[in-house]
Amino acid sequence: MEVCKLKRTFNTLLTFFTLKRMCEKNVFFSFFPNITSILPYLNIVPIIVKPIFYLFLITQIISLTACKTDTERILPIRYTVQGIDVSHHQGKIRWDTIAAQNIQFAFMKATEGRRHIDTMFGRNWAESKRVKIKRGAYHFFRPSLPPEEQARNYINTVILEYGDLPPVIDVEVTDNMEREEIVKQLKEFLQLIKAEYNIQPIIYTPYQFYNKYLAAEFKDYPLWIGHYSKNEPQLAAGVEWIFWQYGERGRLRGIRNSYVDLNVFNGTLDELQQMCLSGALLSQKNVAHTTNVPVKTQHLKMF
Repeated sequence: MEVCKLKRTFNTLLTFFTLKRMCEKNVFFSFFPNITSILPYLNIVPIIVKPIFYLFLITQIISLTACKTDTERILPIRYTVQGIDVSHHQGKIRWDTIAAQNIQFAFMKATEGRRHIDTMFGRNWAESKRVKIKRGAYHFFRPSLPPEEQARNYINTVILEYGDLPPVIDVEVTDNMEREEIVKQLKEFLQLIKAEYNIQPIIYTPYQFYNKYLAAEFKDYPLWIGHYSKNEPQLAAGVEWIFWQYGERGRLRGIRNSYVDLNVFNGTLDELQQMCLSGALLSQKNVAHTTNVPVKTQHLKMF
């Protein structure tokens, strides 16, 4: 991190003094014939125009040269239960290698909108179960599309089994919809998912998106908050988060040529287990539970 800061400072100073010298000599403008027509104006008002011009160039170059560092994993002493979230962007994951790095849970993209299914969902879903990582499947929600069609896409794709985490709804885009409409559409979608799986879904949303669009509307739902910082997210009205996505540039063995999002659970491993689907949901379906047969959604009803 310190090397990054030194590099950024050096680039900033070098860029500043180079452009300053070029503007003083009008060297920069001679490279671009199309702007020679404005040179007389620059000579007339150099105090105003030139500084603004090269200050703009400096800020643009700094933004391009600013370095992003890899996300450092939070120490287990702070949050003992750690996880990741993945999609096709991570390619073919070696899940045995992932499981050996203190990863207890993983969320994976299943669906988006009305028809899209993530190309790696089937493999990720099966492999994460094989290595005994707690798994959850998320739907990328589009507020502008009919909730019932989106729910059907998820339901037709995701078959939950005992021990799986609840369904997850990723809401982070507005699709140019107003807040009231976003809330209305999301509530309808959540109710459809809850009715189908008989468990309260988890809502994933970025920190600022939650405070702007969702605060005070979904207090009864477990929240998974995206907040890329070393400091825990502080939500409006003192609402507590359950999962925290604290970085998007994680590096793990088993994922090649790609970053991965890093997450923590705000509780113990036993508490994570209590969130998962269990036999308590199926008082009349204990046979399916004990035989570990995949349970289709219509079976997940409370009597």
